[in-house]
Amino acid sequence: MNDPVTGIAGSIEDVQFMDCVRRSHPSERRSLLLQFLRKQLAASLAVDPSRIGVRDNLLELGIDSFKAVEFKFFLESKLGLPISSSLIFDYPTLDALTAFLLEQIDPLQEQPALPSNQPQPALDLSEDELARLIAAELGELNPSPAD
Repeated sequence: MNDPVTGIAGSIEDVQFMDCVRRSHPSERRSLLLQFLRKQLAASLAVDPSRIGVRDNLLELGIDSFKAVEFKFFLESKLGLPISSSLIFDYPTLDALTAFLLEQIDPLQEQPALPSNQPQPALDLSEDELARLIAAELGELNPSPAD
């Protein structure tokens, strides 16, 4: 049986993926869906999944209108959800796309905030301290690809 996250599966595995997402702990749903979407988009763009950051603009990475509509039909078949043809244009990052789809999967389930492994900064930070924190966060969101 194929791994349901890879997307290389038939309709039975598709249902299993959605069941896996729905049955998983709310804190794990985002990660499961994000991994699934990243792999599918990477395959469409013919790039390594690690090259797609959660806040990268998918249109700038090469998703054109044809690929966007193709991806819409793919997601409808895999997720069993009705999806607008303008999905990628309305939610052009993995982060936004994942949040939207999680809301569609379970609209009553409050999505938990992403856990942070760093302490929350105090409100009275200097501009230099704030700039360092922002640079560190950006580095975590879009790490440089390994050679």
